[in-house]
Amino acid sequence: KLNKGECSPADVSRTLITNLAEKVKKMIDLSQWPAHKIVVCGGVSKNVPFIKELTDLLDHSEITVIDESPYLEAFGAFLFASDPADTDNNIFQNPLTEENKPAESLRPLKEFEELLDYRVQRAQEQQIVSDEPYILSVDAGSTTTK
Repeated sequence: KLNKGECSPADVSRTLITNLAEKVKKMIDLSQWPAHKIVVCGGVSKNVPFIKELTDLLDHSEITVIDESPYLEAFGAFLFASDPADTDNNIFQNPLTEENKPAESLRPLKEFEELLDYRVQRAQEQQIVSDEPYILSVDAGSTTTK
């Protein structure tokens, strides 16, 4: 529709924002946790239309964006990665210690480059059939939609 001039880039953006807010609401509903107070974090917290849409969808919840919201996840990673003096009582201990590794390490993939096959395999030629229904999808990707 965008290529045919049947909608504007603003329409596409609005749809992505609405879909993202609906996905967040659905995840909250599926979790079955009380969601009376929600703090939005990450870069999406700076997206005012998204926050408005989410607030409208979750009208029984208090949606909050704090000053630290855009970098709250990075701050958490910093706390996790820091090396505090009191490691016995620290909730941010690194769980990937030698004695607690979840799986063994494998050799780097670059050591197996000779096994790669870069030859392109063409799919069969497909014909578009007139008057048949087709579905067109826009994959915005997880980075965009999350």
